[in-house]
Amino acid sequence: AKTHVLFVAGPPSHGWGEHEHPAGSALLATALTNSSPDFTAEVSEGWPTDPRLLDRADTLVMYGDGLEHHVARGHLPELRRYVGQGRGLVVLHWALESGLGELGDFFLDHLGGRFEVDWSVNPMWTLEDPTIVPHPVTSGVNPFSLYEEFYFHLRFHDDACPVLTAHPPADTLGDSDGPRSGNPTIRCALAEGRPQTLAFAFEKAGARAFGCTGGHFHRSWADDDFRKLILNAIVWTAGRDVPAAGIASSVDPIPQHETIEKAIALGDLADVQRQVAAHPDRLQAGTHPSLTPLHQAILRKKTEIACWLAEQGADVDRPDGSARSALHLAVERNDVRVL
Repeated sequence: AKTHVLFVAGPPSHGWGEHEHPAGSALLATALTNSSPDFTAEVSEGWPTDPRLLDRADTLVMYGDGLEHHVARGHLPELRRYVGQGRGLVVLHWALESGLGELGDFFLDHLGGRFEVDWSVNPMWTLEDPTIVPHPVTSGVNPFSLYEEFYFHLRFHDDACPVLTAHPPADTLGDSDGPRSGNPTIRCALAEGRPQTLAFAFEKAGARAFGCTGGHFHRSWADDDFRKLILNAIVWTAGRDVPAAGIASSVDPIPQHETIEKAIALGDLADVQRQVAAHPDRLQAGTHPSLTPLHQAILRKKTEIACWLAEQGADVDRPDGSARSALHLAVERNDVRVL
């Protein structure tokens, strides 16, 4: 029998490349089903209107905004009935902030943790050399470095099991306290070197649950180890065995910048390469009406990028809006390598 996974995704909310919940859910669903043929996955944008989707799910993944925009807001009876049948639950990033009240109590009792204002914090910071705690969800996961909005100092159930911990630098909190930016308790914890939990597993009455505070940036899903952690967790919460090496998967390149023009302007050759790999048509044309990516790389004197584009087959004879070819522009810029 197939194992069914249901992703409930909130709408995108933070602009390009951030909080892209439907796209992130679709990416994870595809990565899982491509690597594990005995799994099927569906993505519902918002709480499913067809109750059969939830009825056949072996595990439910909630990935969206929190508080009043939470995908489970107003659906607590269905959620209670679902977990009461011993089925799995995964909650990612801002969806961990359920707020206080009945939904917050449910998260603490059945997920094992929640984000709580005036206690938890959500800075942007670079995770370096985290501790990978032995657990089925960390099978095959190696320490990784990732710039993310990893929340920490969550409120936890006593039986929650940390699986990914780290020591965030104290300067991630800034100088002033706020509802989500800092408080005396977390500052004391960081000063004393207490590790902070970024992902956790939880079991209650046969039901398995998992929470992870990362997932702000869509490009984070390109990290093989971070993605493996989440896929492992989906498999484990569904009641299935995680392979010793974890769930291996691959995804298409994920650009870091919205356009190839921005990548060129920043001199980011690696992202230009990702842009072309993900969208081959961008080798010949970007969003500018008359300047090709090759034109722009030459004009901005991004020589490495211009040479790479030409080597990949960018049209060197195509004129810009002033009838100048790449050769003309290279002469104007005195760029001998491009010439």
